[in-house]
Amino acid sequence: MGRAGNGKPRHAIADMSRIKLSDTARSDIRRIYDFLAQFDVAVADNGNAAIIVGLQYLQAHPNAGAPVADRPHVRKLVVAFGASGYLIFHTKVSVFILTVESGAEP
Repeated sequence: MGRAGNGKPRHAIADMSRIKLSDTARSDIRRIYDFLAQFDVAVADNGNAAIIVGLQYLQAHPNAGAPVADRPHVRKLVVAFGASGYLIFHTKVSVFILTVESGAEP
């Protein structure tokens, strides 16, 4: 993890060939990283690592997570991190990541 030479956070998610991230999900991951990095870059790196582990789990188990009641074909995977964790919303058919949210966000 950490920051690349250009000062941007490094993301290992590019190596996940069966996982497709929406532009919103990519933006969510950057936003969450930037928010945490304001306080502690190591915590931000650990948060990214937790999200990556969740994405890797989805790659191996595309039907993981609970169904979302009001959104057919969408599932929600809870990723443990800190006091509130993250929620990864994805389609179960193609493992298309729609959004990534911090559990602490309203």
